[in-house]
Formats: sequence, C-alpha cells, structure tokens
Amino acid sequence: MDAKQFKLTTSDGLETIGNVWKRDIEELKGNIVISHGMCEYSLRYDSFAKFLNSKGYDVYALDQVNHGLNKRSGLGKWDDYSFKQCVKNLHTEMVALRITGKPTILIGHSMGSFVAQYYLQKYSRELHINGVILIGTSGPRFIYKVGSSIAAFHAKFHNQYKPSKFMTKLTFMSYNKKIKNKKTKFDWLTTDEEIVQKYINDPLCMFTPSVGFYNSFFKSINIGFKKNRLAWIQKDLPILIMGGKNDPVTNYGKGLHKLQAIYSKYGLSSEVIAYENMRHEILNENGKEKVYNDILTFIDNNMQNKK
Repeated sequence: MDAKQFKLTTSDGLETIGNVWKRDIEELKGNIVISHGMCEYSLRYDSFAKFLNSKGYDVYALDQVNHGLNKRSGLGKWDDYSFKQCVKNLHTEMVALRITGKPTILIGHSMGSFVAQYYLQKYSRELHINGVILIGTSGPRFIYKVGSSIAAFHAKFHNQYKPSKFMTKLTFMSYNKKIKNKKTKFDWLTTDEEIVQKYINDPLCMFTPSVGFYNSFFKSINIGFKKNRLAWIQKDLPILIMGGKNDPVTNYGKGLHKLQAIYSKYGLSSEVIAYENMRHEILNENGKEKVYNDILTFIDNNMQNKK
C-alpha cells in the first residue's frame, strides 16, 4: 500500500504530520510505529513499511520536529525543548492508535531510537506496548557527556536556530573515518552506494542541524541514562537491540551490548543482534532481507502476547 499523509494534534495544540501505510484488506495483526533518525524523514522507510504491510501490519511514522513534512521553522532547527517535543509527538501517536484495539510495537532508528528510549522511561507502564526495537543505537558513552558539555557551551554564544557547522563536523562528519576506499562523506550510512547517493541528492536530508538541536539532543540522551528513569521502564517489555558491526554510531557494535547490559542491570529483558559487514542503516543495507525477517520474527512473536 502506498504511503498517505496523516496529521495529529498534540495536547498543546501543535499539529504534526507523518505517513501511514495501511493495508487494503480488513484483517489486521497489529500496528507498527517508526521513530526515524536525524537528518531524514518517514518516507525513507517506504520499502520496509510495505514489507510489514505484506505481513499483516499497518505502519505509522511521524516526521520528527523540523524534519520532513514538519519543517515548520526550518529543517533541523531545534530549541531546548525540541527533543521532548519529539517524545510528546510519539506519545500522541501511540495514544491515538488505541482506537484500533490492536497491539503495537515501536521501532526507533538512530536519533529515533533515543526518542524511543526516552519514551519508554516516561510512558511504557502507562501504554503497555507489546515490544520495542532499537536500531543503530547505544547505551551511555563518554562521548555523549563530552558532546553535551560542548553543545551547551556552544549554545551560550550562538542563536539556537543557527545551523551549527562546528557541531556537525565534530559529530556527524566524523563517522566516515574508518571507512576504507570511501567515495562520499556519507559512506558510513550503508554499503549500498545507490542509497548513499539518494541520501546525498535529497534536500530533506542534506541540511545542517542547529545549535539548539545538538544542545537539546545530547542533554536529553544523557538524562535518559539516569537510574531513576531506567528503573521506570515496564519490566516485562520485550526489547530487541539491533545494529551493524561496522556502524560508528553504535561504536562498531559495542554500544548495542552496553545498552543491553544497562537494561539487564535494571531487570529488563533484551536481546542483541549485531550484523557483520553492515553499517548504520541496516534497513537500507545490502542483505537487508535478513534484517527484515529478524524484525518480523520479533514482531510476530510478541504480537501474540497482547497485553
């Protein structure tokens, strides 16, 4: 089924836009919600969403604050509250899906995985979702604390909506360092050269996030690893942590296991799948069919246990 736009209004009256892939037949196993990453947008998940459609699931994905269809104030322009607004938008989406009467599984990729982590700490006990899949993610890292300090200092001297070439070079543009025979600045995304080129040619991806973006993002993900927040996550929630072993965002797979370790410490049940020879966007990798089927297995197994 082709994607169609949908709109939701949050509790503070802000309208947010996304895409939905709904199947033509009536029988529905459940809902899948996708929280996408930084410098991208929901429609980039079209192939994956159509795969899930073919297996009996409807798929919903809002564009994050000032990404894609929601570029109200300009692409990548965030203020101090914007990360939390992404979480609030996700909550609005999850609440709205209650009307279907079907179980729901949340999938977060990269920045969207940190939005999903924050969401679990705040709302998982309330909504009792059936499972969560965190892709291209990580547990706490020293570099996040350093990034937060630098971003906060940088924000003191610059307008929060000013594009931050400095922070982008310090973080985003450092990911290509270990790629051998690199052809572009974005080879770290995937080994599929066609996908990389499409990303480079896409004006909805090729923008520089603002000073406020980095400040809000780093501050929020560090808050998300605090003991009192982790202890609040629904204890029987099935969690699948996934990523590529050649992904710099996951510290080449180490961050995936670090996240699992910290979840285990707080009594949560999770599993890790780390893929050989895959980079950051495992849903867009060569060999993605294996990833798709691993995700489907997790979804099918946990949709049967509707809460």
